[in-house]
Amino acid sequence: MKKTILASALLLTTSLTQAAETAAEVPAMPKGPVLTINGIDISMPALLTYRDSRQGLPLPQDPQQAQNQIVSELITTVLLSEEAKKLGVSDRSEVKDAIAMYTRIVLRDAALTELMQQQTISDDELKAAYEKSFKEQKSVEYKARHILVKDEAKAKELIVKLDGGSDFAELAKENSTGPTGKDGGDLGWFSPDMMVEPFRDALATMEKGKYTKEPVKTQFGWHVIVLEDSRDQAPPTLESVKPQLEQQLKSEKLRALLAEMSKDVKVSSPQMEAPAEKAPATPAK
Repeated sequence: MKKTILASALLLTTSLTQAAETAAEVPAMPKGPVLTINGIDISMPALLTYRDSRQGLPLPQDPQQAQNQIVSELITTVLLSEEAKKLGVSDRSEVKDAIAMYTRIVLRDAALTELMQQQTISDDELKAAYEKSFKEQKSVEYKARHILVKDEAKAKELIVKLDGGSDFAELAKENSTGPTGKDGGDLGWFSPDMMVEPFRDALATMEKGKYTKEPVKTQFGWHVIVLEDSRDQAPPTLESVKPQLEQQLKSEKLRALLAEMSKDVKVSSPQMEAPAEKAPATPAK
């Protein structure tokens, strides 16, 4: 067994709800046990099941420390589960019900993984999804500068200076509190989603070569912005986004399949049904 195989497995962040969608990316599991405790073998699938039962509890970043913690937890789990059998706890109805439900959960995720792998996506479906997701969505990139100051009055003072012909880059070097101030406020090329909402909203309404006539407020302070240029952003190629599109389409097909399976399901629960409304009491005469 490799030194940190347990830590590597349990440090993976795949959640139960993502298991089916990421199944194609998971490498083949090693054969045989990865750990044996008091003669009880722990396989990689069992280890990953244990990982999911931890519900995202943190592990040390150091692989060796993480492995030590995992082994300690597994030892405790095995010892207590065997003790439960000796104490007769495993024969209790509520424990049997919990075990049965956990078995269903494991089977559910195995079925999701299998069904996900069975979904097939044609080239035409891929092309249609690509056209919808990328070709039809025009995106733009901006090239801009900004001056960031702490209060609105200072920002308005800088706008007056710009109106009087002052150089934007020089004003940024002298006044901006942001990290780009030393570069004249140069932000380079960026996509709108890289900026906070008030900032990108302002850019969307600006003309090339113009600066904001009113300061723009964000959580960082007050901005004066000049839009130097803009350009259409080229969409990614079909080949570069093919894996994510395939997973997206498989997920959609799987959701449709589950919806069809659930269509005629019968559910009853006397404890959860609303009680019948009582007739209002008749006032005493």
